Amino acid sequence: MCDLDAVLRLCTAAFGAPPAAALRDLIASADGDPQWTETLVQGLLDEDRIRLDDGLAVLEGDDPDRLPERALDLARAILATRQPSCRQLLCVAAVLGPSLDLDRIAQMVERPAAVLLPAWQEALDADLL
Repeated sequence: MCDLDAVLRLCTAAFGAPPAAALRDLIASADGDPQWTETLVQGLLDEDRIRLDDGLAVLEGDDPDRLPERALDLARAILATRQPSCRQLLCVAAVLGPSLDLDRIAQMVERPAAVLLPAWQEALDADLL
């Protein structure tokens, strides 16, 4: 399910209405990955964080960017299967956000970029970057 229209259809069916912009943005953060999308949608429903308003599904709660516990559990499970060096690299990458760059990560962890290459490759192979 990599296409946005399919994801939006799934969300509309699950929520009972098309997602409003903020909810659509949160769902888009799953990047079309079926496991992440399903986990995110089901987690939002489990936590009663969706309400219908004026024909749209909208996020409920004080912190609309907060991921459901189910999604955090999936992230923890995936990270637990990675090597410690890969987990460290991913933690630093999360801080850097989309401006991700191996040299910058190397600088932050005070290690040569070449030493980080196996961890970088592991993260890429697992579609975590």
